[in-house]
Order: sequence, then structure tokens, then C-alpha cells
Amino acid sequence: MAVPDLSPFDVGVGELPTAAKQNGLITAVQNSLNNIGNPAYTTFASGQILAPSQISQGGATTKQGLVWSGTAWAPASLAAITVKTGSGVAVTNTITETDLFTGTTGTGYLVIPAGSLTATGGIRIVGGGLYTNSSGSSRTIRMKLRVGASSGLPAFTTFTTPWDSGVSDTITSNANNRAWTFDLQLQALNATNSQAWSGDFFMSSATPPTTGLGPLSAPSNASLAAPITPTTGSVDFAADVGIALSVIHSAAVSSITMQLGYVRIEVSS
Repeated sequence: MAVPDLSPFDVGVGELPTAAKQNGLITAVQNSLNNIGNPAYTTFASGQILAPSQISQGGATTKQGLVWSGTAWAPASLAAITVKTGSGVAVTNTITETDLFTGTTGTGYLVIPAGSLTATGGIRIVGGGLYTNSSGSSRTIRMKLRVGASSGLPAFTTFTTPWDSGVSDTITSNANNRAWTFDLQLQALNATNSQAWSGDFFMSSATPPTTGLGPLSAPSNASLAAPITPTTGSVDFAADVGIALSVIHSAAVSSITMQLGYVRIEVSS
């Protein structure tokens, strides 16, 4: 749209605006607005913000915006958020590696849709739950974060493993629940197939708090603590990517349970 020339209606220093100038200014602006829909104004001149060829028509959905593809602006996801709430999945009575997100041992996992992560975007995975060992003996767990291309629904055990905790220190038997929590971050390194991971995992002692899930205690009294050493990866997020957080119990008994209370996966562009 051409910008109207309003200079004839300027008011000089010490000059009082006349009715003619005021009316002329209003008329000029009104005519300009009326011409917005005029076909003569639909062609963008050189140096203006957008050309018609740079706008891709498409139905945008909730939480989408316009993203520049290199040739055109088009609707695209600004952030994809997957939320799992409620009582979550309880893994018990098995020594098979099992995904805490879905409770499955093979093709069940959460999927981040293709293109959700940009070359400069990031992912944060936060979650937590309860662990119980009332078996009468000390036990261990082993945690793994699995990430990989989900096309064809391969088993998550074939995925890349940015984090493998190894076998934990022993967890003594106790009738009380232990609270656990994790916070994992991924940052794309200027490409959708190059990233860095880091984070942490904590499990409380079995001392029951007055209210809530975990007691406030000195680090030496915590049951488990695992800062996740920064590591790099090359999973290509241009395609669908599956994510699993798995646990392996040291004994298959019903009195050992690891339960996921919630998980939240945030993908920012």
C-alpha cells in the first residue's frame, strides 16, 4: 500500500492548525485506508516488506505462527508441547527394560513430530514420580534415555542413548515411598541433526516428609543423585523422533515399583 503524502498538512512552529488542514489530513488518511482493498495496491513495490509470492496460503492451527522458509512466510508450529499427567505408568515385577512414559518394552514411546525442533531450538523434558522397594532386600535400578528416528516404529532399545546411568548404588528396603525427579535439556547446535544434552536425576531418601513427596535433607542423605554429563548427539529432528525414559529393575518382584507421576516435553523453536 502506498503511503499518502501528508506534508501539505504539516503545522509549523507557532502556527495554529486550521480547519482546512485538519479536514485535509483526515480526508487523505481516509482515502488511503479506503484503497487498501483496491487491486492497484496489491502489488508490493521494491523495498517494501512483503511481496504476494512471499506469502504461503495455508490453514494455521492453535500455537502456530508465520515462519520464514527461505522463500515464503507460511504457518508453522512455534512450539510443540506434549504433556502426560495423572497417575502415570508403574513399572513393577519385571527386569526387562521398560519405558516409563508408556509402560512398554518395544515400540511404545513418545514422539516429537518432524520439524518441531529448528536448527537453533531446544527441548526440555521434566518429570517425576515415586519409587518403592519394600521387598526386604536392597535393590538397584538402571535408567536410560533413548532417542531415535521413529519411522517404521523400531524398538526404542535400538535408539541412541544420550544417558545411561549404569547400575545404581543399592536402595535399601523400606515401606515408605521415595520421590524421584529428572530434568533433561537438549540444545540444537545450528542444525537439526546436531545437539547437546545435559540434565540431572534425583531420588530422595525414604524418610517421609510432613507434606508432599520428598523430604528436605542434606545431599549425603539423598538416596540417588545423578548429574547427567553433557554429551552430544546426531539424531535428525527433521523427521519424527521417538523418546523413551526407561528403567531396569534388579529383581522381578511386585514389591519393587517405579512409577511415573507426570512428564512434560517442551520443544522451543
